[in-house]
Amino acid sequence: ELRFVSHTETALEVTEDEFFGGMRTGGTLIKPAYELVAKIIKEEYTADDTNIYIAQCTDWDCFGDDEKNSVTFLENELLPLTQYFAYLEVCESAGLAQYRPEGSDYLAALKKIKANNLESRVAFSPSEIFNIFIDLFRKGWY
Repeated sequence: ELRFVSHTETALEVTEDEFFGGMRTGGTLIKPAYELVAKIIKEEYTADDTNIYIAQCTDWDCFGDDEKNSVTFLENELLPLTQYFAYLEVCESAGLAQYRPEGSDYLAALKKIKANNLESRVAFSPSEIFNIFIDLFRKGWY
């Protein structure tokens, strides 16, 4: 079963068509999406019966205190509910890719989390996304 969460300042569950076909605009906050995903998992699934795999693909926007709050929530609340969490930043802008080839400050904070079920990568073009996700999930499949 696939579930899709879209977010800007707020998060909502959407259909696959809405997720890939719709564009939401606004400042990006990550924590509301993490909170919604955790709520869905806790209310609709049981750890004994379900393996939870999460894939997050982002343009790496993260504003204000959201970075610290999101990393803390991911580490303490969301990761314990999952078998695997794959995080992918897409850096389309050549200038950004040259300036920060290692990714965002958010990605650097994620890399400090000591968890066996978290992997992350940076893509420099949308054409890389599919193959990177294949690699991430190949490594995450226990």
